[in-house]
Amino acid sequence: MLNFCITDNKYIFTIPIYVCSENSYNKRREQYYQKQYKKYCFKDDEEKRKEFNYVFAKFLWRPWKYNQIVGFIDIFIWGKDIRGDLYYVDSNWIGVLLKKKRFEFYGKAFELGIHSERSSKEIYTELLVSCQA
Repeated sequence: MLNFCITDNKYIFTIPIYVCSENSYNKRREQYYQKQYKKYCFKDDEEKRKEFNYVFAKFLWRPWKYNQIVGFIDIFIWGKDIRGDLYYVDSNWIGVLLKKKRFEFYGKAFELGIHSERSSKEIYTELLVSCQA
C-alpha cells in the first residue's frame, strides 16, 4: 500500500485506520438510504427501487472497507527495531462522506526495540501495547 518510503527495510504489513466502525457506518447508511428513498421514490415499484439502488450505490454512498479509511500505519523492520509509520488524511473535516482524500506522512507512530533474548510472544505482546498507546 503506502510503503514507498520504506526502501532497505523489511515491510511487514499495513494497518488501516477507519473514521468509524463498520457497524456504525452501516446504521448511518441505512438511515440515509431510507431518507433519500422516501424523498425520491414516490411509488413502491420494483423498477424504481432498482434504479434508486443503482444511483444510491454509485453516487450517494460508498462501500465501507476502503472508502472509510482515514489513515494507515505501515509496520516494518528498521535495523533491530519494529517500527510503525503513520500516514493520515490531510483534511480540515473528517466524516463518512469524505471524498478526494490525500494522505500525508505524519511521522513515527511507534518504535519497539527487539532483543534476541525475548520470545516471539513477548515481542508480540509489547507490540500490541505500543499500538494501543
